Amino acid sequence: PVARGGTIIPPSIEEAAKHPQTPAAGQLMPLSTQRVTSSIPRGDKPSSGIIAPSHQPANSANWQYPSEQQFYNAMFRKGYRPPVESIPSVLQIHNAVNERSWAEVRKWERDLHGNGDPRLAKFIGRPKDLSPRAWFNSNILMTQAPFDRHDWYVTDEDGGEPRRYVIDFYEGKEKTDMSDSLESSMGRGTNALKPPSMYIDVRPALDNPSAAVDRMTMFMREILPGLTAVYDSFKSSPSSPVE
Repeated sequence: PVARGGTIIPPSIEEAAKHPQTPAAGQLMPLSTQRVTSSIPRGDKPSSGIIAPSHQPANSANWQYPSEQQFYNAMFRKGYRPPVESIPSVLQIHNAVNERSWAEVRKWERDLHGNGDPRLAKFIGRPKDLSPRAWFNSNILMTQAPFDRHDWYVTDEDGGEPRRYVIDFYEGKEKTDMSDSLESSMGRGTNALKPPSMYIDVRPALDNPSAAVDRMTMFMREILPGLTAVYDSFKSSPSSPVE
């Protein structure tokens, strides 16, 4: 390393990657290096070729969020220069959005697959790739495009291939249930950054015909909640022939 203005500058990107918790060049305010454990169970299985990223502790059953310092360093390396004092609040929003996304995934798994304990095997960020739905909405219907996209792979409790979910993140124009949820997750009455209005579109990727059936089934459940409740009650009855 070489000293520049009293700051230690790593000699290469590789060296910097080995010290992700170190302050960035010119950073005047210290940031926490404490990582928060999410509520999202890990589903990586090395025996099946699903290996967790190296930044995830081997002894953690749940995914861990980056620390404030890691989050800032990641943005810094991508060329962003956010105010360092905003990072704690921005990270809170980041974590709350992921928790909300996982709640939506769990709903699909519970309601349609009877999977009460889903696990996230892996995830891929694809901010530059529009999903087919997002492309159609933004280019044909002329609505806004999502500002980010994730693909999450959830383990199949029956031992099959992980199910892929597409998550599109949209900016909202008005206060929504999503922003209320974020505010609740972050804690009300704090000095934290006010959570943005946001809409999250979570659905199974159309990788096979069963995913299309899942989408149609969930659509019917949402537009006919009363009938769905009666059906679920009947299905769970001991005398019901429906399995």
